[in-house]
Amino acid sequence: MRLAIISMLDIAPWGGSEVLWSATAKLALLAKHEVFTSTYYWEQPPAVIRELSQLGAKTHFRKGYQPDLASRLLERIRHVIKSESREIKALKKFNPERILINQAGAYDMVRNADLMSWLLTTPKPFFICCNGYHEDEVLTEESRAILLKIFMKAKGVFVICKRQATVIMKQLAHQLSNIQLINNPVNLKEIKCQELPSFTMIQMASVASLHVHLKGQDILLEVLSAEKWKRRAWQLNLYGDGPHKTYLQELVEYFGLQGRVAFKGHVPDVNSIWQNNHLLVLCSRTESGPMALTEAMLCGRPTVATRVGKVPELLQDNQNGYVAAAATVVLLEEALERAWQNRENWSAIGKRAHDSALAMVDLHAPETYLNLLLTE
Repeated sequence: MRLAIISMLDIAPWGGSEVLWSATAKLALLAKHEVFTSTYYWEQPPAVIRELSQLGAKTHFRKGYQPDLASRLLERIRHVIKSESREIKALKKFNPERILINQAGAYDMVRNADLMSWLLTTPKPFFICCNGYHEDEVLTEESRAILLKIFMKAKGVFVICKRQATVIMKQLAHQLSNIQLINNPVNLKEIKCQELPSFTMIQMASVASLHVHLKGQDILLEVLSAEKWKRRAWQLNLYGDGPHKTYLQELVEYFGLQGRVAFKGHVPDVNSIWQNNHLLVLCSRTESGPMALTEAMLCGRPTVATRVGKVPELLQDNQNGYVAAAATVVLLEEALERAWQNRENWSAIGKRAHDSALAMVDLHAPETYLNLLLTE
């Protein structure tokens, strides 16, 4: 089978939205399927893309928006004469039997008019994966009309959580019969309920990219800046990288939290994170299916999380975690306070989190995904 995967991520070389498709592509290559990938060009291609190429994938790189006058004029001329983009030409040359459009959000393809036009006319079966969503997004009438045609034509529209499906259908103002839930993969060397660390100082972890408009680390820092929290014995460990690292470092100083917050960067060994931390705090403003949450639960860690995306599907408040009704300072502080006052029960909470995650999470998500793409 010839499988083409088009990634729409354009704000960074890599992100959580790329984990499932890349793992699935690797499985396909190992099973002797042919794979074509189209991603945005970066001066240093991600290591995963290089690995896929070494395994035999045909890798295509496309340039993002070029603001200089010459590039804009050439692009306008190309559209006037209806010349195909390099991406569409490469895709046609590969002649795929299945196509996956992987979006970091829900509607990234609106920034690629050539791809949308091709999807509307091609007889090739294609799938759309929506890794994220925004509750307050309002589409233009033109965008909504074309997106609806493409979504309805797709063999499958994959989403990560139930709320995401509800929001997308509301924003398109149409019921989609081809929408279905999938799982993100789990990045754990070992799946077991780990004992809580014996440290007397509570170690709290935020495991997320440093994008405050998405992940809300600024809200957590404001909560912890209150005098009652400064009097308590805790340390916050921020795992992850991103464009807002400098801002968050300055915010730590602004709130007087020097020495209480550590920037740990990206740590590949997720199990080691939970060997050294008692509690996950997930303070996202928007989220679909946070891998950090399922991984923490499988390692037996309690979580304080905002009620976004898949969180209410995974966490029952005060049973296997603590849920803040929304990503605000007041509501996150209330949930974090409940967790703190109940910290002598974190071991039991973590055990329940492990058991419930084990029952709900697909531990073989890439295999399941590949089967969906090849047999639908």
